[in-house]
Amino acid sequence: MAGDKHKKKTKGKKAAKRSAAKQKKGLAAGTGGGGDGGEGGAAPATKQRNPKAFTVKSRGRAKLQRARTAEKEQKRMHVPVVERAPEEPPPFVVLVQGPPGVGKSTLIRCLVKHCTRQSLSEVKGPITVVAGKTRRLTFVECPQSLAGMVDAAKYVDLVLLLVDGAFGFEMETFEFLNILQVHGFSKVMGVLTHLDGFRDVKRLKKTKKALKHRFWAEIYQGAKLFYLSGMRNGKYLQREVLNLARFIAVQKFRPLSWRQAHPFLLADRFEDITPPERVRADPKCDREVTVYGYARGCNLKLGARMHLAGVGDYPVAEVSALPDPCPLPGAAKKRSLNERERLLYAPMSDVGGLLYDKDAVYIDVPDWKLSYSGGTAPADEGAAMVRGLQAPGAAVDAQLAAGRIRLFGNGRALDSAGVPDDAAASSDGEGFSSEEDGGAVGPSGREGDDSTSDDSEGLGGAARWKVGLQERAAALFSARGGDLAAHIYGVPATAEPQGQDAAALRGHVAKNKDGESDSDEELFVPRQRSSSGGAACDAEDPEAPDTVRDALDEAHLAGWGDPGAAERLRDRFVTGDWEAAAQRSAAEPAAEAGGDGDVFGEFEDVETGERFGSGDAATSAALAAMEAVSREELAAKRAAKKAAFDAEYDAGGSAGVRDRPAKARRHGADADQDADAAAEGPEAPGDEETYYDAMKREMGGREARTRAALDALAPEQRVAMEGHRPGAYLRLRFSGMPCELSAHWDPAQPLLVGGLAPAEEKRGFMQLRLKRHRWFSRVLKNRDPLTFSIGWRRFQSVPVYAIEDQNARHRMLKYTPEHAHCLANVYGALAPPGTGVLAIQSLAANQQGWRIAATGAVLGLDPAPAVVKKLKLVGTPFKIAHRTAFVGGMFTSQLEAAKFEGAAVRTVSGIRGTIKKALRPSVGGGRDGSVRVTFEDKPLLSDIVFLRAWVSVELPRLYNPLTDLLAPAPVPRPAPKRTSGLAEDGEGFAALPAPADAPGGWVGMRTVAQLRRAAGEGAPRQADSLYRPVERRPRRFNPLKIPTALQAALPFKSKPKQEAPRKRKSLEARRAVVLEPGERRAVSLVAQLNALRNARADKRRAKQACQREKHARVVEAEEAWRARYNKEERKKRYLEAGQAEKRAKRAKASRSDD
Repeated sequence: MAGDKHKKKTKGKKAAKRSAAKQKKGLAAGTGGGGDGGEGGAAPATKQRNPKAFTVKSRGRAKLQRARTAEKEQKRMHVPVVERAPEEPPPFVVLVQGPPGVGKSTLIRCLVKHCTRQSLSEVKGPITVVAGKTRRLTFVECPQSLAGMVDAAKYVDLVLLLVDGAFGFEMETFEFLNILQVHGFSKVMGVLTHLDGFRDVKRLKKTKKALKHRFWAEIYQGAKLFYLSGMRNGKYLQREVLNLARFIAVQKFRPLSWRQAHPFLLADRFEDITPPERVRADPKCDREVTVYGYARGCNLKLGARMHLAGVGDYPVAEVSALPDPCPLPGAAKKRSLNERERLLYAPMSDVGGLLYDKDAVYIDVPDWKLSYSGGTAPADEGAAMVRGLQAPGAAVDAQLAAGRIRLFGNGRALDSAGVPDDAAASSDGEGFSSEEDGGAVGPSGREGDDSTSDDSEGLGGAARWKVGLQERAAALFSARGGDLAAHIYGVPATAEPQGQDAAALRGHVAKNKDGESDSDEELFVPRQRSSSGGAACDAEDPEAPDTVRDALDEAHLAGWGDPGAAERLRDRFVTGDWEAAAQRSAAEPAAEAGGDGDVFGEFEDVETGERFGSGDAATSAALAAMEAVSREELAAKRAAKKAAFDAEYDAGGSAGVRDRPAKARRHGADADQDADAAAEGPEAPGDEETYYDAMKREMGGREARTRAALDALAPEQRVAMEGHRPGAYLRLRFSGMPCELSAHWDPAQPLLVGGLAPAEEKRGFMQLRLKRHRWFSRVLKNRDPLTFSIGWRRFQSVPVYAIEDQNARHRMLKYTPEHAHCLANVYGALAPPGTGVLAIQSLAANQQGWRIAATGAVLGLDPAPAVVKKLKLVGTPFKIAHRTAFVGGMFTSQLEAAKFEGAAVRTVSGIRGTIKKALRPSVGGGRDGSVRVTFEDKPLLSDIVFLRAWVSVELPRLYNPLTDLLAPAPVPRPAPKRTSGLAEDGEGFAALPAPADAPGGWVGMRTVAQLRRAAGEGAPRQADSLYRPVERRPRRFNPLKIPTALQAALPFKSKPKQEAPRKRKSLEARRAVVLEPGERRAVSLVAQLNALRNARADKRRAKQACQREKHARVVEAEEAWRARYNKEERKKRYLEAGQAEKRAKRAKASRSDD
């Protein structure tokens, strides 16, 4: 429309021209002085002359702006990370994750269709596409198994989290988010699907809002959530897919520390290259496999040991770099990619007529593209290969028998039996012959001329391996041995030669490239060597000496004809004349006294030809003067630098020295540069360089120097030194792999190949900080097996839980704490401290509820961790002699008792003691294991003696790798039925019922409870561990006996008042009470009155209870009526408010239309 205002472009030629015009206009206004160009258009000179004219209008707004700028600056200052981004980065991995039936495969097909204009029939394995001029993407569908999700979280760069909008969040979604948090938390974007099932717009809006806020609670506030509103012809809407693809194309990924320190590879192709004969002879033999994929992370060094997730640790037998199957387009400037540059590489999917299986490659050529009737030539290279394989001219053995080969250029051709052929031309029979005469005989026996291409042999591009054969062979064999020259002089021995050798070599290569002599025997032609003046060995001359030594010039050998040369050389060794050596040593200091320049001896002026020597007085004087001047200049620079440093430190302290101007730091802060900087005046705040910027600049410079040094090396030497860089497409060959890997290979389960550091190849104990997940239904028991995911590995081990006391003692725990961290000691493959830990109790898919048991991190590595537990031993004394007692029942043998000699014990009454010695059996009437204990007071026979001690716990050594790729895949469970709408709890979270147990899959070590449940047995019961009511017999104490002499000496009130027992009752006990008649009548009257009062009180209480019940029924009916009334009133108010809001909206809409 004409009234629309479009945003002006900020890029391109027009935008640059507009910006230049505005800048020129602003400069003119600033110099003229009459224009009000504003802050952006004024000239710098005008701003410096009148700074008040360019200040802010609002002081509060300026304060907020300064705070905002400082906050942005602080957020920017994270710890600097060395940028290890390669020149051509590998494709970014985009993982599509979601529960079954949510639309993962459909979304991948739509994104691939958008990027490459090609359709996918099935989604299997990684799919690599060119998404832009500088970006490639690899789409992977996340497996449904828990092990597959754990592996996917380790290599993914961007996660597309698919959520069924009609059903809500499911358990798999939250489990995968928790797995991501442990392994680095890559970028996550949400996608809502199945939104076309909503008929009510208001309900759809509320559902979107609820799911968005729930998604933000798990990720972060403002996380991107896309909505796929519907489908058309089995695909999502093109505009919505375009928006999602644009967001994916501009995502920036921060490198994770674990991936930056380890090389890894996501296998997009897998082949079993074991010889078929060996497999046929022994189907269970070890296999030889190859894995293809892009190198990621850090550089992959040669000879590294790799971990195949789900298989195990294996050394790499061979690493080779291959051409990139999906290269980026050229560096030419253009707006979009053409059709040839929209590449798609999906080896496991049926795309482009090629399908890679685990042991074969299938080429699909449609029938309508070929016509085999007649002698028509094939249309393309693939058709030529198929026709050549279908109709061979002769058998392979016949072709080899009729072939001829020539080893040397001047030699004779040999047949298969080694008999020389007199004819120099090629044989008339079928087969491959030499090409000396320019003819090339293919399998069909037809000859061609020199201009015939490799395709004339009838094998398409099969002969292309001959191109550059000599150069590749020379590079291969030259790099096999140790390059001593490269280590000493810094120049590789395989570098390109200089001078006449270089010209000869370039001519030889040019000759091969021009096709003048394209024969295989040139591989065996000796390399010509020449010298500066002597006769060179001619490789074409049959009479030339067969030697590899360089021909030396006679002038170099003439000096050794002197008889005294050998004697002078002999004096240089320990067997020579030591007196002559002493004379030379005495003469050397005198020669060096003139200065440092005399060390170099005589030299010659290359322009005039005049020679100068150490004995020249003029030369010595000139060198001394130059040295004095340079020494004075260096001293002046050092003094100026020290003065500048002192001035900066006095002005701003260490912060001022740290935040020096960038110009002074870059130029070394010399004296003259400091003077220039001081003359220019104070620099602008934007020109100052902080410590953070200095660190980043230093790291960038160091990286640039390292890259420049590596770029100067030969390709073979660079690969041997730094390994294969990230972004290279590699082929890894592994030997000795289990046969189950090939038998149970599933392309839908991506294979992760991770590199291991030397320290990670060992096994030992790791100390973990572990916390049970708050959604896991049970506490974790000590010594119950758990499946851990640490680094690349997934293994099963038996943890021992502990907690650290104040005295740094690790006390064993029987169960994990409810809502707190604890220590866990686990035996397994070592991982560096700080690595994330994920613990899973069972990988079965038929579990109902949360499956992640615990999360944590590696604290450290300990070869022998000390974990102790409390030990409480109980015994009773059976013989007491003053303060010494024999205690039995505490130990079972004399040897066990001897280990606790010197231990402290305590009785129930609080008397402390010490174990002195273990008693022999039958000493004092005690049993085996009795001890002699000394107490601080006399114990009783009824006392119980306790011994509290700490005993070290033996840690189990169990390491069971999780080899799920070597087991048959479990039967996939059907997708569950979904009901529209969210869950009842209103949080958008729903858990599916547990499906039936699926056969197959990896089975690990089971817990004790699972074993007892399978055997139908309960927990063992011990008689002394059962809780029974405590029965205590009353204790009878002996009467207190005081001696008679002591009683006589005591005062009267302290003497015991004990009467002798009576033989008959006392007078008070024998006396009877007799009431008078009046007293009897009074007692009877009081009793009657009490009975009447009690009867009236009972009637009153019963009546009050009836009244309370009646009142309660009345109150309940009134409350029910009031609740109904209030509900109706609220409905009326809400209805009136809604109608008023609608009327207000309609009125507002009508006013806006007017």
